[in-house]
Amino acid sequence: MREIENYLYATFATRADHFAQRCRSVQLDEILSERDRVNEKLQLILDQDTEAWGIKVTKVEVKQVDIPEQMQRAIARQAEASGNAARR
Repeated sequence: MREIENYLYATFATRADHFAQRCRSVQLDEILSERDRVNEKLQLILDQDTEAWGIKVTKVEVKQVDIPEQMQRAIARQAEASGNAARR
C-alpha cells in the first residue's frame, strides 16, 4: 500500500491527472454533450485509485470546461466559414 501523507491533496491530484488524461482521449463535443458518462468513468477510475487509501469520493461532476483562447478562435473561424459556405 502506498504511503500517503495528505489524502485530500492526493485525491485532488489524482482526479486532475485522470481528468486531463480522459479529456485527451475524447472529443470536446463528447465532453460537453456526454458529461454524465464522463463523470461515471472518472468516478470508477478514482474509486480504484483511492480505495487503497481508505478514501471514497462520493461525487464526480464536470461542471465547466474552459476552452483555451486559441481553440475558441479556431472554432469561431470554422463556424464563420461554415456560415459563409451555407449562404452561397
